Amino acid sequence: MLDHRISGVPVVGDDGRLVGIVSEGGFLRRSELGGLSPPEARDYVKGHSWKVADLMTSDVVVVDEETSIARIALLMQEHGIKRIPVMRGRRLVGVVGRADSCHDAR
Repeated sequence: MLDHRISGVPVVGDDGRLVGIVSEGGFLRRSELGGLSPPEARDYVKGHSWKVADLMTSDVVVVDEETSIARIALLMQEHGIKRIPVMRGRRLVGVVGRADSCHDAR
C-alpha cells in the first residue's frame, strides 16, 4: 500500500465475498507503530507476521451500483470514511473513494 500510495484496499475471502477493508488508519491505530516512519512500519509488520485480519475493518459500509454519488458522499461524511465498496449482489465490483465522490458531486 505504501509503495503504491494506496490508502485502503478491500479484502475478499476465498469465495470472493467482501470480508473487510484494510486502510492506512488500521496501521495508524496500532500502538506498536506509533512514531515509526513508513519504511520502519513496513519492516515491523513484516517482522511480526501480522495478518490482514489483525488490521482490517469487518463492519464495512457498502453500496450497490445504483447508489447516487450524492448518497455515497453523505455516507462517507456520516461514517467518517474515505472509501466505499460497490457491490453487485454479493460480488465486489468496485470502490468509490472520497476524491471520486467529491469530483463527481459538483
